[in-house]
Amino acid sequence: MMLALSVLCIAAPVGPPAAPIPVILDTDIGSDVDDCFAVATAVLDPRLDVLAITTVHDPDGVRGRLVRKLLVSLNRLDIPVFTGRTSPGGPPHYSYGSWAEDHTWYPPEETAPEAIVRLANERPGELTLVAIGPQRNVAEALRLDPTAARKLKSFVCMAGSYKIGYGGAPEPHAEWNITQDIEAAQVVFDSALPTTMVGLDVCGQAIPSAAQMAELESSRNLGHRTLAALARTYGDAGGPYPPVLFDAVAVLQAADPSTCATERVPILVDDQGFTRPAGDERPHLVCASTDQSAIVDEVWRIYGLGD
Repeated sequence: MMLALSVLCIAAPVGPPAAPIPVILDTDIGSDVDDCFAVATAVLDPRLDVLAITTVHDPDGVRGRLVRKLLVSLNRLDIPVFTGRTSPGGPPHYSYGSWAEDHTWYPPEETAPEAIVRLANERPGELTLVAIGPQRNVAEALRLDPTAARKLKSFVCMAGSYKIGYGGAPEPHAEWNITQDIEAAQVVFDSALPTTMVGLDVCGQAIPSAAQMAELESSRNLGHRTLAALARTYGDAGGPYPPVLFDAVAVLQAADPSTCATERVPILVDDQGFTRPAGDERPHLVCASTDQSAIVDEVWRIYGLGD
C-alpha cells in the first residue's frame, strides 16, 4: 500500500507595510530646476508623507506660488505651503519665476519657521526635515524654539562638499546652498540637529539621460510634462540640460537611509562656506558615496516611468 504524503506549507506571516515617513520639505524652488524634481519625488514617493512644503528666501511669495502651481500638476494640493520671508543678501534670483505668475495664491499668515516649530512640537520624535536650499528657515526655527533640534527625528540637507566638488572635481568646493546663507548654515551645523549632509560627493553627477528626458517630455501625464517644460525653460535661461538632480538625492536619502553610504564626520561651516571636519562630537552623518545613475533611475521609477 502506498501512502500519500502531503506537505502543509505555511506561509510566513507578512506584516503591514511600513508607515510613510512624515517629512517637511524646505526648498528654494525657482533658482535651480532640480527643486521641482525633488518636490515631485517627495510627493510621489509612497515611502514619504509630506506634511508641509516650506520655501526659503521668499519675501514676495514667488517660490510659494511655484510650489503651489507644481502641486496642481501633481494633483497634490492637499499639501500646505508656508513661506520664509527673510532674504539676506539682496533680492532672490529666479530662473523660471514667471511660470507661476498666472497662479493666484496668498501665503498663510504662519511663516515657514513657525510651521516647522509647530509641526515638530505636534509630532515630537517623528518628523524628518529635508532642506534643499539655504538653511535660513531651519536657523530661524531653532531661534524660535531651541528645543526643536531635539524634537526632530532627523534633518537631511542637500548641502556642502566633503571630498568631491562640482563636476566631480577631486577636491571640495564651497557649495551653493551653504554660500547663499553662511550664517544660517553655521547656526544649523552648530546645533544639536541629527544631521545627514547630502553633499556634492553623491549628487553632482545625478543627471538624467537624453532618453529619460525624452520619455518625460512625451508622457501624457501633466506632472511629467510640467517637469520637462520647466527643465527646458531652465536650460534656455543658461542652466544645464539635462539638469543635475542634486536635491532629489536628499529626498531619496530621507526615504531610505541606505541610499548613500555614510560616514560619521562632525562638520563645521567656515566663513568661506566650506564644510570641513570639525573634530568634535557633533551629531552628523556625511553621505560619502552612492550610485548616482541608479539614483536617477529610482526617481524615474517613482514617477512611474522607466519600466
